[in-house]
Amino acid sequence: MKKLLLLTYGTMVYLFSMTVFLYAIAFTGNLLVKDTIDSAPRTSVGAALVADSMLLLVCALLCSYVSKPGLLNRLNSLTTPVAERSNLVLSGSLVILLVMWLWQPIGGTVWSVTSQGGKGLLQFFFFLGWGLVVISTMLVNHFELFGLRQVWLHYKGQSNGQPDPRTPLHYRFARITLYAGFLLAAWCSPLMTVSHLLFAITSTAYAVARLRVQGVGFRFAGMAI
Repeated sequence: MKKLLLLTYGTMVYLFSMTVFLYAIAFTGNLLVKDTIDSAPRTSVGAALVADSMLLLVCALLCSYVSKPGLLNRLNSLTTPVAERSNLVLSGSLVILLVMWLWQPIGGTVWSVTSQGGKGLLQFFFFLGWGLVVISTMLVNHFELFGLRQVWLHYKGQSNGQPDPRTPLHYRFARITLYAGFLLAAWCSPLMTVSHLLFAITSTAYAVARLRVQGVGFRFAGMAI
């Protein structure tokens, strides 16, 4: 029964994370959803700027802190080490969802591309960016990265074994692909408002900082990309 509950938990976390991922694409690309990163302002410029800056700062800090052993141990104590990655994925997804939920559009047009050719080109690179994010997860092990493989093997009574022994160069390429994808998605927008620009600049600074801190290594055992 416990194995089935863990499998259900891991599966629900995976589906939830994929839902948040798709919502993030819609949110940053002004697609299908009502409230997006470039929606009309709902408060003063100053208040929105402070709110969004704090949200991005908290998101960066939590995404960096959530994989720390101390927090993971506390999360695992509520479940089991088998669900460690699922706990991490759930925590990160909730943080990202919180940012989108509380986001305050600032308004103010930095650029607006109206030609069909220009819009099409930027949207192509926008979707290419998100595609690269997905590809980067495939370059390692998508289902292990999101915790699904661990709970499935546990349910089947099999050991998770050792992480896929790929070369450090392969891991470095996967990480670069991940961050390149995020940055393409952040910057390639036909409409760039002040709040979108703030998001893009912060994303760039975070990606550069993570790459500098992590160096060329890649902790696949901890799945910390």
